[in-house]
Amino acid sequence: MEAKIRTMLLQESVSRPVVMALIPAYNEERKVADVVAQCLPLVDYVVVVDDGSVDGTARKARQAGAVVLSQSRNMGKGAALERGFRWAQECGVEYIITLDGDGQHPPKHIPQFVAQLERGYDVVLGNRMADLSGMPLERRFSNLSTSLVISLIAGQYIPDSQNGYRGIATRVVNGMTFTKRGFELEAELLFKASRLGYRIGNTPIETVYTGEEQSKINVVMDTARFLIYFVQEIFNR
Repeated sequence: MEAKIRTMLLQESVSRPVVMALIPAYNEERKVADVVAQCLPLVDYVVVVDDGSVDGTARKARQAGAVVLSQSRNMGKGAALERGFRWAQECGVEYIITLDGDGQHPPKHIPQFVAQLERGYDVVLGNRMADLSGMPLERRFSNLSTSLVISLIAGQYIPDSQNGYRGIATRVVNGMTFTKRGFELEAELLFKASRLGYRIGNTPIETVYTGEEQSKINVVMDTARFLIYFVQEIFNR
């Protein structure tokens, strides 16, 4: 099935960029089908990378209409994203929209990301900073601190660096080699893109906080990993 879809993608001739929604998912059987269904009218293809889930994530996503790429074991969000990037490159996709499978990122914002990419930005991040009322206090601190550091290192203003809701021109990840397999890959992509001279923009979005995202992100440990990685980047420049 995957090979057939790839062939269709490569053969398809369209007069506009081909857009793919990329959803890394780990044990998201409760929400992933709804996310896929909301994405389908807004993009050409929805690809879910099932990161070694032990529930019905892959089945629910496939039934909802997504292309499902399955990892044999849980390898981390970064590894799932990287697999999706490679698939997009092989299939001739021009714009990748990454969003989570837990319903935290409303798919209705996808056209905003596409519009910014078409205006010439190479990477576009969702920006939740206009309204912090729904964001847990510890997440505000983590995001503000890491965003400040990453903006300084990247040399571009990045107000919401931890946001996984992004638009990425596929040319940005062509040939990129990633060293991180967890959440840090999202920061690694920003560093590499900025060094190559790519333009990084943002677009305002709302975010739905259900409390379930806490099971995926350990605020203390993940912030520490981000900061350690930032220090490594500073000394490697």
